[in-house]
Amino acid sequence: MSSDGETTPKAPRRSARDRKSVKPFVSLSQPTRKRKRSKVDNGSDTEGTDGERSVASEPEKDTDDEGLEQEKQQSDEDEESESEEEYKAPRASQAKAAPKPRGRPKATTGATKTAKGKAPTKPRATKARGKGDGGGLVTGDLPISKDNALFNALLNPSAALQSVVDDYFESYSQTPSAALADLANCILRACGCNASIDSDEVLDSDNVVDKLDDLIEAVKKEAAPAYPLVSKHPSYKKFRKQLSELLHRLIQTAADLPQPSPLFPASDDTGLLPVLQPWIVCMSTSLVRSFRHTGTVVALEMESALCEVAKDVEKEGEVLGRQREAERKRRASAPGKSKGKTPREKELDTKAEDVKKRKAVLNDYLKEFFDDVFVHRYRDADAGIRTDCVRELGKWMKTHPTYFLSGTYLRYIGWLLSDMNTSVRLEAIRALSALYTSSDNSTILALTNFTERFKPRLLQMAAQDSDVGVRVAVARVLTDIDTQGLLEEDEQAPLCLLVFDVEARVRKAVAGFVRGVWEASVEEKLQGRNSKGKEREKDKQRAGVKCLLSSLVEWIKLADATSNTPNEAEDDPDSSQQPSQTQQPSGAVVSLLLNSTGTKSRIALAVSALWDELDVLREWNALLDHLLLDHSGGSGGGVVSSPSKRRGPSLEVERGGRKRSNGGFNCCTWMRAGRDCAGEK
Repeated sequence: MSSDGETTPKAPRRSARDRKSVKPFVSLSQPTRKRKRSKVDNGSDTEGTDGERSVASEPEKDTDDEGLEQEKQQSDEDEESESEEEYKAPRASQAKAAPKPRGRPKATTGATKTAKGKAPTKPRATKARGKGDGGGLVTGDLPISKDNALFNALLNPSAALQSVVDDYFESYSQTPSAALADLANCILRACGCNASIDSDEVLDSDNVVDKLDDLIEAVKKEAAPAYPLVSKHPSYKKFRKQLSELLHRLIQTAADLPQPSPLFPASDDTGLLPVLQPWIVCMSTSLVRSFRHTGTVVALEMESALCEVAKDVEKEGEVLGRQREAERKRRASAPGKSKGKTPREKELDTKAEDVKKRKAVLNDYLKEFFDDVFVHRYRDADAGIRTDCVRELGKWMKTHPTYFLSGTYLRYIGWLLSDMNTSVRLEAIRALSALYTSSDNSTILALTNFTERFKPRLLQMAAQDSDVGVRVAVARVLTDIDTQGLLEEDEQAPLCLLVFDVEARVRKAVAGFVRGVWEASVEEKLQGRNSKGKEREKDKQRAGVKCLLSSLVEWIKLADATSNTPNEAEDDPDSSQQPSQTQQPSGAVVSLLLNSTGTKSRIALAVSALWDELDVLREWNALLDHLLLDHSGGSGGGVVSSPSKRRGPSLEVERGGRKRSNGGFNCCTWMRAGRDCAGEK
């Protein structure tokens, strides 16, 4: 009885296991539909408790899925062998409705790939792009009228823009209002607007806002996909460059024409900038990006052209000033002294007065464009517009420093150092780099207050900026700042820590700065020594090695200190005494290089970065001469033991009956790093 009681419950469990294990074999040997019916029957026979039904229902679902897959596989085989048309539709529908179990047969995967391969998605997408209906931003031509000669010249890269400008001013001399309307319409075409203004509307400065609102509403109805400044169509590939050149030539040619010229008119009613400036400023404040971006670019380019003209006028004034002074001295030294001015002096005075008036007019133009456009657009929501603003501001400071190189304008670059966009920060750094590399002492003097104000931000960017390119650019700017003597000694150490940075580009960028710090420390150590010839070279090598190793130790200790979190310092009861404990004697300086965690990798990074900058790294004799010294008896005064004590007890360890020098410094890491650098070169 006991045996019967034991065997009776085992039978259904074996049948359940057998049912599960038989599934794949039955599906391969029997027809698909029969196997599915038999499995359903078996499932109905083994109904028991609710828990057993729930367990049995899952194999049934898997069996149904496999049945569908086997049916699809069988239909695929029949379709390939007999080529029957009635099985194509079920095959496509089953391919879509088939589930995606993990262990699908290879035949199912191949069928799925075949079904996907028949979908003509890629040809349709290519066809749509070729038409240019919805892809106007990429390849479609813009629906802009070609009814403006100036705009057509911008679309022709081979056009002689100076000839176009000469023809324009010839037309301007005959009908100024019509010529100004043509230039305004050219700017409208650059905005993607096909509407035009006539010669009367362009002179009506009181109706500029209302007229532009009407033009903008017309553009909104057209729903143009793009505008020339951002279009990717080949016709507009060089549009920005052509527009910049045209505006520069217009301003320069207008300034060179005889007075009164379009740039310095006798009346503001027909002046080039007095008429166009309200239109450009109003465009730059539009809510429509095409008008706002184009108006801002035109204003910035005109400001750049005005800076060049103002620079020429300033030089002309300086020359006239020297000529007037020479004439005054010549008249004073003449034998027959006359009280009145000579005709030459009167002529020079007249020219100087004219230069003064033109300079005042140019300053007014510069101030109006800056206050009405730049001040509002340098913080525009569009990062591209902000980038254009800071780039052009850097050019203005380089071209016309007497006007723009002051704290009033430099602060805008400093504020943009904290911009959220990477390209804006990078352009701000590039603008500063062009200024700090200047050899003009007046430029460096003008940057002193700015440097003191924004130096902490620059140091922070060099160490923590999210973009590697920005960090590299900031490191180079800080190197230029240190070259000009504007970086304090306590501000050099945080920058020197970048020689251990994980980014190779950052280490390479800061290598020049580290070299400058090292050279300064070597010169300081050699002061007071009167050695000459070969002895001086040896002293310089020893001082170079010692300064390099001491600097590395100092930077490693600083890196370890900055990497500790405040919580760790609070948990340590002896944290308040650590500063006094870390004052190691110079005898332990060399051993510290490789005794701390992560120091071996730091040494390798530093050597690889400084290999091309410091020749002392290749002086193996000088390096080993210093590394093999007995540093155990060094004092706290920074003096190591003499060479006569090189083989102290602490330097020798037993190894196989022979003694070798250890010295507290594992030279292998240093030599391995140098060998790797030499191998890469």
